[in-house]
Amino acid sequence: MTLFSKSFLAVAALALAPLSARAQVTISGSEAQDAAAVANGLNGTYWQAPAGSTNEQIGSALAYIAANQAVGTFSTTEVNYNGVDDSSLAQFLDYYGTNGSNYSGTTGFQNSYAGLSDGILQLTGYLYVGSPGTVTISSNHDDAVQVSIGGTVVVSAGCCGTTSESVTFTHAGWYALDLTYLNSEYNNFSGQAYVTLSENGQIISNADLATSVVPEPATLALLAGGLASLSLLRRRARA
Repeated sequence: MTLFSKSFLAVAALALAPLSARAQVTISGSEAQDAAAVANGLNGTYWQAPAGSTNEQIGSALAYIAANQAVGTFSTTEVNYNGVDDSSLAQFLDYYGTNGSNYSGTTGFQNSYAGLSDGILQLTGYLYVGSPGTVTISSNHDDAVQVSIGGTVVVSAGCCGTTSESVTFTHAGWYALDLTYLNSEYNNFSGQAYVTLSENGQIISNADLATSVVPEPATLALLAGGLASLSLLRRRARA
C-alpha cells in the first residue's frame, strides 16, 4: 500500500469517525441533594402560543415561556403522554388516567384544538439517582423537547423521534429536573403528539420523581453545625 493510500485511508477514517456520537454528559455531585421527597410527581405548567408561532422548534417554546404568563397548572405522576394534534389538553394529560384531573386554568382545557395546537408544557421538580454511574436518558417526542437535570441540558431537539444522551452522575441524590415540551400544530396538519421521559429504556416512575424535596435530618444537623461554627469564628474575629 502506498503512502498516499495510507494517508487517504487515515483521512477517510477521520471523516467516517462517529460524527453522530455526542460527548458524554457528566453531572457533578455538587448538584445532588441529600434529601427526602415532599411529594412524588412533578409540577406542570401550560402555555398556549399563537397559532403557527412555534414551528416545531424548542427555542421558540422557551422564548414564548420567558415572555408570557402561563394559563394553566397541574401535577403529574410521570412523563408519559400521548395523543394527536387535535386532541384536547384534557385528553392528552389524562391519556394514561393519572394526570388530567387536577388541572386548573384555561377554559379551553376540554376543547380540541384549544389545547395541543401550539401548546407548551413545562414539568419541574426533582429526579432521584440511586447510585453514581452512567445511564441513558431518553425522550420520545413529537414535536420538540428539552430536558435539564441538575441545571445541565441533557436532551434538546426539535421534531421528532427519540433523542437520547448518556449521562454520568458522580453522586447519588435528588437532582433538579426541568422538561419543556412543545406540540406545534403546523399548517393545520393533524399528526401525532406525544412525549415520554425514560431512564435506560424504562419510563421514570413516580417514586423517583418529586415536586419538591427537603434536606434529610443528618444534612440539617451538619448545616446547623456549620452555621454554629461560622458564628463562633465571627465572634472570635470581633473579640
